[in-house]
Amino acid sequence: MSKMKPVFIAICVIFVVVVAGLVVYYNPIINDKDNQIIALLYQASSLKAEENRLHETVNDLNTELDQKDNQTSVLNSQINSLNDQIAELDNQIGVLNSSLASQDAKEPNLTIESLTVEDVRSAAPYNLHFVCRVNNTGGTTAYNAFLHVTAFNQEGLAIDSFQNFGGITGHMSLGLNFKMNYTGSPIKSWSITPIWSDTIVTGSSGSFP
Repeated sequence: MSKMKPVFIAICVIFVVVVAGLVVYYNPIINDKDNQIIALLYQASSLKAEENRLHETVNDLNTELDQKDNQTSVLNSQINSLNDQIAELDNQIGVLNSSLASQDAKEPNLTIESLTVEDVRSAAPYNLHFVCRVNNTGGTTAYNAFLHVTAFNQEGLAIDSFQNFGGITGHMSLGLNFKMNYTGSPIKSWSITPIWSDTIVTGSSGSFP
């Protein structure tokens, strides 16, 4: 028994030495692993915080997108309403244009065609010689019709007169050949304008005893 005791002590000493060596060997490794674990935990915490931030950003964007969708829906509704109003106004304009076209087709309208004007100064009194056709492009008679003629020379207004021709029924024309006398220098400019009424106009008359 006394011989076994030194051997046991030696074994214990060897075990202690081995354990101490293992502790010395593995302690830096364990510390390094601990540091790696701590770094990974910090990285995981940072990634989790970033994930939460991204989730909040996504939620904010989804909320903003929902608001934009609602605004788009409201604007589309307004656009559809405006398009309906435009279509209704276009329809009303079409009806009015049709009515005006129909009315214009019935009302008298005088135009001057095939017009020639000559300043005749071969002998006094001088005159402007007009040859033309007056056409009624409307559908009813033009009453009390006449041509208003004005002309200017160097001295000023040389002619301010009217050529009466009664009236013209709808879609008919009338040939006119007339002269307007004037005095002074040659004519520099002139104008001729048809004037008429769509109804018969009569003046007043009377007598003395």
